[in-house]
Amino acid sequence: MKITTKTIHVRVRNLADVSSFVTSQLPRIWRGVYVEAVAENLVKALKVEPEYKYVSRKSAYGKTFVSDKQRRYVMARIREGSITPGTSNRFGITSAGWHVVKQGERATIVNDTEGARWTQNDKWQARQPAMVGWVKAGKNITEHLDKAMVDAIDDVTKAMENVKL
Repeated sequence: MKITTKTIHVRVRNLADVSSFVTSQLPRIWRGVYVEAVAENLVKALKVEPEYKYVSRKSAYGKTFVSDKQRRYVMARIREGSITPGTSNRFGITSAGWHVVKQGERATIVNDTEGARWTQNDKWQARQPAMVGWVKAGKNITEHLDKAMVDAIDDVTKAMENVKL
């Protein structure tokens, strides 16, 4: 997995099953379609958000606020109504940010959102999102790869049937 400051790039490499299937079973013209279909199916799994579950900052980090300045800021937002403690404040931006960048016969799964680094990144996931139930991207991909490969075969088969010769 390649990590930059604000973007998660997932490159799944050294997958013997995918690689051998693609090179031995698929004609060259369909290889890129298959790889993209696998990536798109993995993106569907990455977009699934955990159910809302309240986990206090104190239980995750040992204290509620990092500084008095942060406490004042949060209390001001609560008074104005832009923060409602104990309720979901999700907008779905992080989960919707997953997409596939196709590069010939290769595909990269990317999330450019700020929140992805803290909720799903293998290296930088924060404690509170982990306790809420966000699954790291690498683990999510490992758990869903077999199904993504099978579904991709179906996608390629449908694409082949739609080609008029």
